[in-house]
Amino acid sequence: MYRLALITVSLLSTALPTAALTASDAPATYIMQVSSNLKCDRLNIELISQKSNTSQYIRFGTGAFAATELPAGSYTFGDVTCTKGNEDISYDFLKDKIAPIEVSAGQAYFGGRMMFKQASSVQANDAPEALNSCTFIRSKARGESDNACQDGTGTDGSAPISSKIEVFLPKVLESEVAAVRTAMSATEEELIYLPLKV
Repeated sequence: MYRLALITVSLLSTALPTAALTASDAPATYIMQVSSNLKCDRLNIELISQKSNTSQYIRFGTGAFAATELPAGSYTFGDVTCTKGNEDISYDFLKDKIAPIEVSAGQAYFGGRMMFKQASSVQANDAPEALNSCTFIRSKARGESDNACQDGTGTDGSAPISSKIEVFLPKVLESEVAAVRTAMSATEEELIYLPLKV
């Protein structure tokens, strides 16, 4: 019950368009929930229209839920942009991995939950990148001018760190979908659950 209350409060505190619930000629409303360990101040997910090749965005701030209005049609997932301070970092890990979604005019949809997990690992058996570019007879430490070679005292000798972002689409319970409908004062017909698929 506590979990459902959190979902409801989070959704109510998010500015959600509601025109699609009442007007048949309005654009579709698409709602998603996202969680991640990317430590973004803001996170935007691009949706690309397959008809016009134009982009719409689902914009997440402090809340786990966000919504956007979409013209009717089919959409593919594009870049994910993570904003940290004044820096925007774009990722393409959703491209060609999530199935397109199809939305109809005047209809509201809940796409469920998407999770991003960034994992880093140390490549202990690989040489640092700065050393990989050094030849046996050239060394910055011995006064050579090749800036690409930084062995000797000027080198960060740490093993390279590789990082990847994994995407998860957890199963959404009917009770969670019902909590979203309750938060939007919507019936089952007004707010359709459209689960994300790979």
